[in-house]
Amino acid sequence: MDGIVRRMRAYPPALRQLSQEWLATLGSDPRVYHSAPDAPPLLHLPIWMVEGRRSNGAKIGEAQLNAILEATALLYFHTRIQDNVVDEPQTRGRPPQLLLGNMFFLEAWGRLRSLPLSDRFWARANEAWRIFCNETEAERRQLQRQTPYSPALFRRHARKVALARIPLYAVMDGDKSGDKTAIDNFIDRLGQAYGLVNDVLGVERDLLAGMRTYLIATVEEALPKRRRSDPAAVRRELLKNPHLERFLEQVIALHRRIRPLGEALGIARMGHYTDERIDRVRHHHARALDLRLRLALSGKGWPRGGAAGKHR
Repeated sequence: MDGIVRRMRAYPPALRQLSQEWLATLGSDPRVYHSAPDAPPLLHLPIWMVEGRRSNGAKIGEAQLNAILEATALLYFHTRIQDNVVDEPQTRGRPPQLLLGNMFFLEAWGRLRSLPLSDRFWARANEAWRIFCNETEAERRQLQRQTPYSPALFRRHARKVALARIPLYAVMDGDKSGDKTAIDNFIDRLGQAYGLVNDVLGVERDLLAGMRTYLIATVEEALPKRRRSDPAAVRRELLKNPHLERFLEQVIALHRRIRPLGEALGIARMGHYTDERIDRVRHHHARALDLRLRLALSGKGWPRGGAAGKHR
């Protein structure tokens, strides 16, 4: 992160101002942004993969790993700016930030281009980027429709996290036996797990914004057809039945299935990460259950604006 901040300080004045505004959205210390409790392990996974591969005799230099990490963070920031502008134009989204996002993408691709990566890597990276773009737009359209939102469709949209495949492709590039399908399956399932949690943590904000997420569509299915488009009816159903808890229980089961996938890829610390993540999801589960029971006993409705908020 320090390297990225130095790059931003070297930008010409207008871009430098945009970058300072962007950094302010990441909190008081941007260096810990990717280590927040509910942040996906985007930068940790390539580090853990390198650790695991080193223990098996594989070698990747510190300079190469740092370049991969910097490129990954820049690509993530590029996508975050896009999401803010597309999904929340009235609040987080600032169209001028797209110009900064252009610089982030250019510099990320430049950092990767500086590495001795194969044509195979670039073919895989380009495919991952196309998947990210396509599924992000497909999900955006789905969120605005009053049409069924099936589990299969949710799993497909969760592939928008394909960006996270790219640093793992880079780490594995020197290994001719590197299994692309194994990386894709691992990342896709992580995307599903974090997507379910985001639906739970952001449910109230999504209701206020009229975003029909997989969770909200699932809750609507429990209602009579004439009431499915009524946010108040959805809130009452959330209060009455354990939809949030069921989603979080799915997340715990997913993480238990994800662990051996990561271990098979040689990713170190998968056991520790999985235990920590399950503990965190259990924390959200306990909070959801406590909130629902307390509101039911008090006779109060679902709290507007009371959701914990997804990691952004």
